[in-house]
Amino acid sequence: TYPAGSPGAIGVAASDQHDNLMTYSTFGSWVPLAAPTGDITTWLVFNGVPYGYGPVGGTSISAPVVAGIIGLMLSAAPDATVSQVKSALFSSVDPISGVNQSGAPVNVQYGRVNAYRALLAITGQPAPASPTPADQVVPLSVELA
Repeated sequence: TYPAGSPGAIGVAASDQHDNLMTYSTFGSWVPLAAPTGDITTWLVFNGVPYGYGPVGGTSISAPVVAGIIGLMLSAAPDATVSQVKSALFSSVDPISGVNQSGAPVNVQYGRVNAYRALLAITGQPAPASPTPADQVVPLSVELA
């Protein structure tokens, strides 16, 4: 038994900043989404004693990322149904596949969450085309005196 496998729950795998799925995270075609984790700085408390700021990671960070995106979606479309939210969330992901940090092949059912695209999807706005590498280059000219 596990909470992510409960009916109605959205399972979330943990991914790093390069969209590699973390070795300690469960993943596979039954896990709908991945969300970023790792080296997120937060206030730490151990045994009730404040420790200070430090990096944390894991699905304990990834799952709240998805919850936060769903909160943003509902703020933009407060009358959206659960089905509409899930559809918009799942259809707006960035695809990921490949290997985990150990080099083993992995996948998730849909991909890594994309907050911007999820907000566009829930409000019915078309998503922009993915930029090509040429679109990502910012021209810069400098004149030396």
